Amino acid sequence: MTRSFDSAGERDVVEFGDMQHRIHFRNPPYEEHSALALAKAPDDVNRIVHGMGFRDWWLAPRRASFLGHQGSRAVRMLQSAWKPRRLGKGSVVFCQTLFPLSWSPAHIAFLRNARRHGACVVTLFHDIDVARGRTLADADGLSRDSRDFLDNSDVAISHNARMTEWLVARGVERAKIVDLGIFDYLADGFDPAANVPFERCVTIAGNLGLHKAGYLADLGSITDVDWRLFGPMFDPIRTKGPTLRHCGCFPPDEIPRRLTAGFGLVWDGTSVDSCAGGHGEYLRINNPNKLSLYLASGLPVIVWEESAAADFVRANDVGFSVRSLREIGARLAALSEADYSRFKRNACGVSAKLRTGHFTKAALAKALALMDNTAQT
Repeated sequence: MTRSFDSAGERDVVEFGDMQHRIHFRNPPYEEHSALALAKAPDDVNRIVHGMGFRDWWLAPRRASFLGHQGSRAVRMLQSAWKPRRLGKGSVVFCQTLFPLSWSPAHIAFLRNARRHGACVVTLFHDIDVARGRTLADADGLSRDSRDFLDNSDVAISHNARMTEWLVARGVERAKIVDLGIFDYLADGFDPAANVPFERCVTIAGNLGLHKAGYLADLGSITDVDWRLFGPMFDPIRTKGPTLRHCGCFPPDEIPRRLTAGFGLVWDGTSVDSCAGGHGEYLRINNPNKLSLYLASGLPVIVWEESAAADFVRANDVGFSVRSLREIGARLAALSEADYSRFKRNACGVSAKLRTGHFTKAALAKALALMDNTAQT
């Protein structure tokens, strides 16, 4: 095994002799958002794939401001052409998409050139913005950035079976898609307590801004539930009620220790009666990071019954689904302590997998096996 440095002179690249190179094609914007929850999932994937033998490659020097915008762009395009020459047949390039942070013509050129030199590309999709109405779709129903990544990937890792069906309906070949199931949530030094007091309360963690979670403005009208809110952008004027309280805002690595009772709620959009609006409808195919947070914390969950998450919840018996938030009070009142203990026990089982990267490892192993099978046929 030999070691070398990338063009920035800052990142150690490990080359495994005659074995395949495993390259994690990483983009600086993830680090720029490391203090935000949106960086949690890609940062965890970074750590997991490193443990599988992948090493970082940056596309351009991290300190290129002296070149100016055009100069930096030119360097990126040059690197996208010559860096893939260091790869060869049997090499694997793994990349993540976190639109709009991860896409540029240079990134696509890198992937295209890597494949021309015999490397295989695996892309994990964190979000498909066109599915929640944030970008315009082309004639095939996909945005340009999504299509570019899909066309230059040998295998795409989708959130779940519903997202896979959504992609297939828009012309993506089913044989090149692997389902993730759920995003992992690494939590060093944390182990959820299996025997916590049975409480009929509901936690909502995440972005509490009404532009995204507009339903919070009406949540206070549902007074038969003890609501506990965690996260930024809380509006105490428009989000209030006699059974609703804001419990603070904590970093992604700390908050699992704060979620110790009741259920976690996976809900989004503009209404308490349904997951309406772009953010709400996106739950039909999306694996939201808060689902991973709750389960990694050992909390059972409540989800919208039409969401993709509902399939995971039913399959693993880690909670229940509802059509409207107005149903939750009656469901909790009828819930026995034995039922909650079963949900809690199963959630702790899933937690152990999430906190060790089980789902990412399994999906990437399937992707590598799929490429091996394709190469042999």
